[in-house]
Amino acid sequence: MRDYGIDVSEDSLCCIAGRYGWYDEAAGMRMSDNGKLLGCFGIAYHHSQSNSVQEIRREIDEGHRVMVNVNRHKLYDDNRFRNVCEASHAVIVRDIDLSRNVVVLTNPATGHIAETYALEIFDKAWIDSCRYMLATDSPAKYEYDSHTRCMREIVKPI
Repeated sequence: MRDYGIDVSEDSLCCIAGRYGWYDEAAGMRMSDNGKLLGCFGIAYHHSQSNSVQEIRREIDEGHRVMVNVNRHKLYDDNRFRNVCEASHAVIVRDIDLSRNVVVLTNPATGHIAETYALEIFDKAWIDSCRYMLATDSPAKYEYDSHTRCMREIVKPI
C-alpha cells in the first residue's frame, strides 16, 4: 500500500479484511481473496495461475508490484513448517535475476525486505500454488529505501 502512497497500518488492514470475511486470524487470507484489500484502496490488479518467472520479471520491469503464494516449508526448509503441504504463504517478489538464478523476496510475516533464494528453491515452493501471481496494473509511485529506512518517490529517467 505504501508503494502507492497509502499509509495504513497492518492492524487496520486486518480489520477491514476481517469485516468482509477475507481474513481469519488463525488461517490468514485465502488465495482467492488476495488483492481485495488493494481494490478497497483503488489499486487495480490482476491475478492468474500457471505463470512463469519470465512473466514475473516482465511485471517487475513495468514497475508493478508482484505477490505470489509459496509453500513455506519448501522455501525456508524449516522443520516448523514440515507439515505444510500447500502454498499458504504470500510474499512480495522484489526482483528476479535470471543471470544469477536468484529471486529476491519481501516477507511480510518476518518483515525482511530482501531475502534472496535460489530460483530452483523458489520454484519448488511456488509450484504448490500452481504458480499463482497477483500483480498491480499500474507502476508503484514509491519504494522503500533500506539505507534511509524511508519511502522515496520513484523517479524514472527521461
